[in-house]
Amino acid sequence: MVRRTWPAAAVQTPGFPGLPSVGRGRETEGGRGLSDSDPDREPSLDALRHRLSEAKAKHERSRRAPTGSIERSEGMAAGFRVAVELTAALVVGGGIGYVLDQWLGTQPWLLILFFVIGAAAGFLTIYRTGQELDARARERREAEAAEQKAKTDRKGSDR
Repeated sequence: MVRRTWPAAAVQTPGFPGLPSVGRGRETEGGRGLSDSDPDREPSLDALRHRLSEAKAKHERSRRAPTGSIERSEGMAAGFRVAVELTAALVVGGGIGYVLDQWLGTQPWLLILFFVIGAAAGFLTIYRTGQELDARARERREAEAAEQKAKTDRKGSDR
């Protein structure tokens, strides 16, 4: 059986023999943790439960999407989509031009021609994607405005 030993300089975690503590030795968090005055004292079960519930709550708060993160992720998705579509158009156009040049022996004219056609197709796709994203954003703004108006109307009728 292989047994792992920790360096002698590592500070042992009280209550958990064989595990080094993380950070600067034994830390006390507002009296809930371990005390430097009693290194052999094991943490109470209630203190551990409290720390665990705090950690879970912090984790849940960090998992929730912050406001605006959906718009940022949609923007990133649109950016990657545009990059992939432009690259694909250039590669396909250049590939067709290269194959035709090899087949017809017209190097490099068809490669240049189809590369330019691929670039034009890629930019047209970018334009269409921009129009589509603009329409989605406009619809979202209109829906938010209608929702806000409905809220103010309800507040006004409640008085």
